[in-house]
Amino acid sequence: MDFPLDKILEFDKNKYEATVAMISYLHAIEETPEILLEYSEKDRSRRVAIIINDILSGKIKYKEGEK
Repeated sequence: MDFPLDKILEFDKNKYEATVAMISYLHAIEETPEILLEYSEKDRSRRVAIIINDILSGKIKYKEGEK
């Protein structure tokens, strides 16, 4: 999986909230690595790219605007 630079540059929502969601997703993956089973073994080693892609593409939903 390539690094999703295009999605980062096009992202026009709250970047702080997206970053917090990415960190939470990372913790979930660390606790339950089976989350990444849909990805090839080669891609699984590129967790940062997967996390960014899944959050910014909307595959993983997170609450926006919460305080």
